[in-house]
Amino acid sequence: MPLIDGTADDLTEVARAARAWHDGAALNDIRRAAPFVHLTGRFEVPDLDPAHLTESEWQSLRQEAGELEYSWQETYQALIEAAHAEPTLRALYPFTSHWALRFSTTTRPRLTVVGPCLTASDRV
Repeated sequence: MPLIDGTADDLTEVARAARAWHDGAALNDIRRAAPFVHLTGRFEVPDLDPAHLTESEWQSLRQEAGELEYSWQETYQALIEAAHAEPTLRALYPFTSHWALRFSTTTRPRLTVVGPCLTASDRV
């Protein structure tokens, strides 16, 4: 799960970000050291409370779905938003694999998979 991402034209900036990560810098410090870095918001939960981790993961999935540049991005985003709108699913920890949306009663790293496996398709 990416905690940071970004695109850089200068490999020196990438090396600066990698060095900061290697040295154990906080995410915000990595961002300051390498301005191209984008903080994904994943796991930026100080108390590691499962409810807050679940909320953070939903926020990250929704943001990521809105930023995708695939032909079926709107369908995938609609799937994520529809699942988030359902209180029963929103209470579960969401995760994706191969563009399938799954749910767990526990957070990473030990997922307890429950419920449906939802997928988005661009086919009618």
